[in-house]
Parts: sequence; C-alpha cells; structure tokens
Amino acid sequence: MIRLTGVNKYYNRKKNNEIHVINETSIELADKGLVTFLGHSGCGKTTLLNAIGGLDKVDSGEILIDGERMTTRSEGKKDELRNACVGYIFQNYNLIEDETVFNNVALVLRMMGIRDKAEIERRVMYILKRVGIDRYRNRPAKMLSGGERQRVGIARAIVKNPKIIIADEPTGNLDSRNTIEIMNIIKAISREKLVILVTHEREIAEFYASRIVEIVDGKIISDRENIHDEELDYRLENKIYLQDLPIQQELDGEGVKVKYYSDREDLPEIKVVVRGGNLYVELPEGLHQGSDAVELVDGHYQKISKDIYEEYEFDYDKQVDQSFTPKYTSIYTLPSMLANGYKKIFSYSLIKKILLAGFVLASMFSIYAVSNIAGITNITDDKFVQVNKNYLTIEGAKLTPEVFRKYEKMKDIDYALPGNSHVAFLFPLDDYYQSSGGAVNLEGSLADRSMVNEDALIAGKAAKKEREIVIDRMTADSLFSEGTSGMIGVNSYGDLIGRKAELPRLGEFTITGITEQNSPSIYVKGDLMLDILMNQPMQEEADDSAVNDPVSYALAAEDPDIEITGGSAPASVGEALISEDYRYEAAIGSKLDLRVNGKKLTVCGYYNDKRQRNDVFVSEETAKIAYLEKENSLTLSPSDKAAAYETLSSKNVKVTDNYETDRQAYIDSITKQILATILVSGIILLISLIEMYLMLRSSFLSRVKEVGVLRAIGLKKKDIYKMFMGEIIALTTLTTLPGMAVMAYILNGISKIPMIGGQYLMNPVVFMVSLLLVFGFNMLAGLLPVANTMRKTPAEILSRNDVN
Repeated sequence: MIRLTGVNKYYNRKKNNEIHVINETSIELADKGLVTFLGHSGCGKTTLLNAIGGLDKVDSGEILIDGERMTTRSEGKKDELRNACVGYIFQNYNLIEDETVFNNVALVLRMMGIRDKAEIERRVMYILKRVGIDRYRNRPAKMLSGGERQRVGIARAIVKNPKIIIADEPTGNLDSRNTIEIMNIIKAISREKLVILVTHEREIAEFYASRIVEIVDGKIISDRENIHDEELDYRLENKIYLQDLPIQQELDGEGVKVKYYSDREDLPEIKVVVRGGNLYVELPEGLHQGSDAVELVDGHYQKISKDIYEEYEFDYDKQVDQSFTPKYTSIYTLPSMLANGYKKIFSYSLIKKILLAGFVLASMFSIYAVSNIAGITNITDDKFVQVNKNYLTIEGAKLTPEVFRKYEKMKDIDYALPGNSHVAFLFPLDDYYQSSGGAVNLEGSLADRSMVNEDALIAGKAAKKEREIVIDRMTADSLFSEGTSGMIGVNSYGDLIGRKAELPRLGEFTITGITEQNSPSIYVKGDLMLDILMNQPMQEEADDSAVNDPVSYALAAEDPDIEITGGSAPASVGEALISEDYRYEAAIGSKLDLRVNGKKLTVCGYYNDKRQRNDVFVSEETAKIAYLEKENSLTLSPSDKAAAYETLSSKNVKVTDNYETDRQAYIDSITKQILATILVSGIILLISLIEMYLMLRSSFLSRVKEVGVLRAIGLKKKDIYKMFMGEIIALTTLTTLPGMAVMAYILNGISKIPMIGGQYLMNPVVFMVSLLLVFGFNMLAGLLPVANTMRKTPAEILSRNDVN
C-alpha cells in the first residue's frame, strides 16, 4: 500500500549545521498490520511519518500511497489524498480546544463530503463509545484529561475509516493505564488497517508490533517481522499488588478485622474510625492519603499477556457504507462562513471584546482622515527642525583657515563649524551573534556639550570625560524609528545609556545622557568637533590606484597597527606620509596629484598599516585646510543669536537663521500645497489602519495552532482563508459600521459650522469610500499573516512554539 523509494530530507541543507534527517530511505508497507518505527528522540521518526502523511516535504525520492504519488503533488492534491486515505494520531493530541468532543470528530466527516446529520451522528457516536469517551460528547476538548484527549484524537483519526492510521508517539504523554488501553485500541485497528506507529518505548513495540523498523540518524538500520509469544513486563501505575508487599498482617478482634499491607517495616500509628456508614482515617506525620484511582489487587503482579489485545475487538468497518467514495468537500459556504465568523466573535473573552473598541475608534479616525480636506494647524519643532535650533548658517563661503578663524573669533560667536553640522556616528549591533558586525547610523547636528542644560536631561547624566557624549531625544527617536535597534533590545532612552558610538580613526564614544532640548543634536567635547567632522563614516574609501582625502597623522601616531618604514612623519603644511605600497611610484620629495591649498602634497615618508588601509597622512593643519576647502558653508553657534544675526546682516553676509527658515518653509509647504494636506490625512488613516492590522495579526497568532491542526487533518488552504474571511467580515461589520456612523454624524454637524466647516466634507460617497477602504484593508491585513503561514507545510505550522 505504501512504498518509499530513495527518500531524503535535510534541515539547514548545505550549511555547517546540515542534518540529514531522512537518509536514502526505501521501504514498502503492507495493507494491514502494526508497523512500528522505533528509535531514540531526534532520529527522524516523526519527520518520516510527516513525509508519508503529506504533512511535510522531502528533498528527493518518491512516496506512493495506494498507487498515488504523495511527493511532487500540489498542496491541494496532498490534502485530498491525506483526507481520503490517512488518519493521523498525534502525540500532543492537536485538538481544536474550544470545540466539543463531538465537533472535533465530526469535522473530518464533513470534509469527506458527508452532509447527512443522522449519518454523522451515528458514525461519531459509535466511535466515541468504542473508545470510551461518548459521555463527554458535548464537553470542550480543553476540559479533558490527557488520556481522554488522546481517545478523541484516535476517534477523529478512525471515524472516516481511512486505509492508513499514522500514530506519532500516541502514548508519549499518558500514564501506564491509559498507555495500555490506547495501545489495545490501536492494535485492534491494525487487524484490518495499516497502522504506522512511532515510539521510543522498545518494550511496547516488541509486545504490540507486527513489524519493527529501527531508525538511527534518519536511516533504517533494521526491518524485521515481530512474531512472538512473549509477555509484557509493564507495571500499571494505578494498581498495587498486595501479595508483593513485604509486610502483611491481619488483625482479628471482637467485631474488628483489619488487613495491613506495607512496604516499610516500622508500623505507624493509624487511627481508623467507622461511624454512620463512613470511614475516617487519621494518618501520622510523614504519611499521606493515596489516590482513590488506585486499584488494590489481592494477588501478585503478573506480566501482561497477548490476551489483553487479542480479545479486544474493533469492527468499525461493519458500520460504514463501503460503497461510499470520500471526496473532499469545502466545509464553508457563504452563509456558514459568515455564521461561523459571528459565532467566533461572540465567543470572544471579555478582554478581547473590550479590545474591539480599538476597531471602533480606528474606523472613526479613518473616516475623519478621508473627509479632512484642510491643512495642518498644529506645528511642532519635531516636524521641521533639522539642525541645532541655535545655529546660524552662512552659505557660499569660501573657507580658508583665515576666514574660519575670523568668524570663530567674532563677537557673540561661541564656535564655528565647517559645513552644515550634520554628523553620523556608527551605532554597533554586536549584542547577538545574528547581528554581529552590523551597525546603523546615529545621526544628528554636532554641538558643543557645554550647550547641554542638565535640568533638561531625561535619562543618564551629563558628559564629563573626553569621549563621553549626550544626544537629544529627537536624535534618539530618529534611531528608534528605523526599528533596527529593537533587534538588540534597544527600545528606550535608558537602553542607550552606556552604549557605544564609533567613528573611523577616532574610535569609540560613550553615550552618557539623553536631553530634551528639541534640537536633533549630538553633544560632544568642543575641541573634538572638527576631528569628528573630518572623520565621518560616509567618506569614500580609497581604491588600488587612488588615495583618500588627507587624514591628520595625529590620529594615527599612537596606532600600533601603523609603523613608519621610511622618511619621517609629516610636520609642515604640505607634507604627506603615504603607504609603502607606493614607494616605487612616489619617491620621498616627489609631488602627489593631491592638492591642498592649491599646492601638490610632497611625500615625506612611507608607512606600513597591518590593516592595509590606504590613507594619506598629513599634519593637523594640512588636514584642516583640506577639509575647509571642501565645504562651501559655515555653521555658527552664537551666544546671542539675535545680536549675531544682526551683526552679520549689517556686513552684507548672507546669513540664515536655520530654525526660522525651516519653520517658515514648513508652514509654506502645508498652507500652499494641497498634497501636504492629503499627506496628513493619509498619516491619520495609516495610524488607524496599522492599529487594525496589529489587532488582526494578534488575533491570528493566537490561533496558529488551530490552523496547523486543521491543515494536518486535511483541511485545504482555501477553507482556512474562508474561515478567517468570515471572521474579518463579522468583526468589521460589528465595529466599523457603528464607529463610522457616529463619526459621520459628528462631521456632518461640523461641516455646517462657519469658518471651519470648509475643512471637512461628508456625503454618501465619502462614507462609502471610507467603508470600502477599511473593509479592504481589514481583509488584506487579516489575510496577510494567514497567507504567510499557508506557505508552510502542516508540520512546520504545528512545530511553531512561539505561539499558542
């Protein structure tokens, strides 16, 4: 009935941690009998079962079930074949927890195309009685014990009368009594059907199996028939054999007869009282009352013989119409899809029902966003400030050391910076192996840390040491907004304290505090600012035939990786120390093509760098001149902003107040351009839709296990989609329509108010567009995580342990 030929499956294929979990497996299994796959945990037994049952894919080989190919088929065809031929019994039961025992079992009959309720009732109740669980037909699965759940799992597997039963460690979570009872049922089924059992319990396999296949590291190492007359040495935990206890005494007095059995020699004092038909026992310290479920057997322990299962009968075939041909049938029509959706919503817990208020609010904001045709009136610094609020900028300045010093020494000017003051530090992500070597940019406007107001610190402390820095809240928020820092657990201002930021050649800086001064700034020690600007990570690296912009040798003088191998270090303006790789191209005293201050640099020596960098080292003054030449703007930090602006303007200097310029540009952009208004409305709408998405995704994640169970028992993907579509429609109509109706009424009133009424439009078209938008987004957002999960095999879905 089943034939496997050259089947292989790998985990982490072609990686260092590759596992050959099914190793060139070929085997044929007959139409009936109990075949046991025996092996230790992790040897590939379950993976092989999943491959046979179509729950998982294989990398190569062929699997045939009753002549039908299971490999290389579409998922839908696999579902049909599994639904018609295979019944699966799982170690972890995999029941639909909120459904009743009856519905858990009846579901597979509906999937087979049986619609007659009387026929479903007859079949299900017969099976439930045979496995001893019929009295719990209306009890939710989550309220059953482990043994009871496994009986439901067996009933679900066999109720459709499949040709093959696959049992994956069916007794792994059961006590000894339930283990024997479940195995007796499975053994009885195997008289007429093929049962493939996975277990690591050798004594169970040797006693029950008709064929034992042993697996080690994904490979079959033994395949033998198991014909025996042996007994099973398997002690039941719920039985105490009195004659095996070492201490046995009988007390026979006037009207009293007590038999005492014990496994301990010291006889404790026990008070026994019989009164009014009740028995009362008082136990001494150290002795506890045993379980009522334990059976006392007045005899010796005996091994279990084959009679225990040979006498057990299971004649389900006689109850089934053998002419019936199972054919997969969708369990959802449009009415049932909607009915089940509303049923699911109404069965939500109180907490989840309260959370549905979020959908109502989101729908209200959505229609507000669509109807809003006015501009933004709430202007905050966060929306437009790009550099330190205190800075002035001089554009078009041709910078030389003399010009730079002139502005630096001006009255009311604390310091000057070449360029626009924007810097980017590297923020390493080395906390975890997966992110090792990664980094993001910590960007902001460079500022002297003397500007930090300690009263404005919202986390950490002020910077005191040379390599300590403080960053503004806006800079920190910009880092968080990228989302990458969250991968290493950096999600709050406190998480940033003590973290390192790096710059090429300058090394590490430590973040000591977060300030809230509404300027996207990075505050550093003043005498390091020029070096920081000159050593940004965005500078272009040298290639084999070119050199970088000059670098101050002072930054490398103490670097153990750099060694002067010829000539001398640069001391004067215009001298250059180059890599010894260019020794034969540029002799000492020769000129380089690189110009500083209009003159070519002169080679003064050579160096060797163990890290094979290709910098051109010059004196500090030369590096400064070279950097100034690249910039055509100058940023000034005034002590008195208004006075400095007036002084510069009076000298016909083209000076810009960055804060006021950016603010006015922002106001112009939102008052003159209708697109800005649409953007704001879109932001409001987006926030509302994101809330809906997160709630829908959260709801789905709580049901991944249910999805895995349904897929494993043969439910097709299209029915999974239908199930969630019904719930999304129910959820949307119950929350969105009321919320939108209330907001539409409010906006309709506001639109009639003079002066502000023109900012809003409310009519049937706006309402319908809003409704369709939310319906469409909810459907997309709700089904997106479903689609991502449906890409996985049933086995992969069930193996997820991050959701429940």
